[in-house]
Amino acid sequence: MPKSNHRIRILIVDDHPVFCRGLKAVLDPEPDMEVVGCAFTGTEAITLFREAKPDVTLMDMRLGRGVSGMEVLQAIRLEFPTARVIMLSVRMEEEVIFRALKAGAVTYLLKEAPENEVVHTIRQIHLGGSPLSSDVGRKLRDRQSRSSLTARELEVLRLHASGLRRKQIAYELDIKPSTVETHFKNILAKFDVHDVAQAVMVAIERGFIEPPREWRNDDDRTG
Repeated sequence: MPKSNHRIRILIVDDHPVFCRGLKAVLDPEPDMEVVGCAFTGTEAITLFREAKPDVTLMDMRLGRGVSGMEVLQAIRLEFPTARVIMLSVRMEEEVIFRALKAGAVTYLLKEAPENEVVHTIRQIHLGGSPLSSDVGRKLRDRQSRSSLTARELEVLRLHASGLRRKQIAYELDIKPSTVETHFKNILAKFDVHDVAQAVMVAIERGFIEPPREWRNDDDRTG
């Protein structure tokens, strides 16, 4: 255990009270740690952060209502640039991890991570480190080794996943239908698939786009 003049003050942000209580029960007994609050919504998280000024924040990627964990992370980092936030999720898609780190998270942990890994990660971050698990590191390397979609290609694919046809996508983006076709060809080549339906599935699996609302169920809100 590292020496410190004070306990590491931790804020937990998760929309599941049971998870918050469980994590608090793990961290509070640690001699160098203190959970200073549990927030269940994005708005509450920002308010508590301002009041408590925690050393480390554990933030759920998906909050059940209102703003997402990613949006809360961005809001906190905008107001407190030195905030050290660990993003928590049940998801391991490479694009989700990349977006979280790009938005300012120090690291990314799965919610199912062992207790000792969570405790160790908090201590490392408090000491100024930015530890990444081997799985997260591999995901990021995989992403770097593949061609990513451009912003416009991503937009085209999202609109297609939402149910729009090619001509509708062209109208929505104020481009020619032939340009939409070109974007689809580039997407298929980058994903190494044969049709757009497969491309949509790959994009969802990697975290580039969210599943259409009608595909989701209540379990999707746990991460």
